[in-house]
Amino acid sequence: MINTIVALGVIIFGIIVFVRTNREVIIRTNSAIQNPVYYENGQCSQYFHPHDSKFITTHTFINSTKLFHPPLHFHSYQDESFYIDDGTAEFFMSEDGSVPSLNNSITKNTGEEMFVPAGAYHRFESKGEKLSISFYLSPKDRVVEERFFRNFFGYLDDCLKAQVEPSIFQLLRFLYDVGSPLAVPMPHILGPSVGRAVSRFICWFGGLVIGEYGLGYQESYDSYYKI
Repeated sequence: MINTIVALGVIIFGIIVFVRTNREVIIRTNSAIQNPVYYENGQCSQYFHPHDSKFITTHTFINSTKLFHPPLHFHSYQDESFYIDDGTAEFFMSEDGSVPSLNNSITKNTGEEMFVPAGAYHRFESKGEKLSISFYLSPKDRVVEERFFRNFFGYLDDCLKAQVEPSIFQLLRFLYDVGSPLAVPMPHILGPSVGRAVSRFICWFGGLVIGEYGLGYQESYDSYYKI
């Protein structure tokens, strides 16, 4: 048992040393007071609604851009609702902890809404040339949510500008802040709770333990967000 713990410690230390040595170098864009915030040379934007609005943000982008294409994930404590302002979105959702079937997607067009309950694995794709989509989470935590969106996409855009790969540990640190792990599909026999538990552990360990404590990544940067 002790040998196993020591071996794991050595592996973790090796990961931290390697990542620190090869850490990405970027210049952070000062976008904290911008609204909307434009990314990818103005090809996509993120608008933050007033605090008394039902919606938190609206993303507008063309299909050829890279930022606003969310991977499979879930929200631990919040329901998420989408509203299609313009365009067509195809949603993939699974509530049993499995990979959503590509043959069982849900298509929503302009003026339609999509509801995703807490814990459901989900992602969406634009099915046209351009998509404008608004969303909100419930229960709402405006400060945490805006801080996340500004940091997450600001960081990704700066990595694109610098032509470097974003750090998975920094991304996990952002995701940990909002309780939104990347989804790890598991066999049906294990049940959905196992997949969610594994996903949360990876988000906590990769984002907080390695990302913040080991590598010094932060949950927020003044360049991207200020109260």
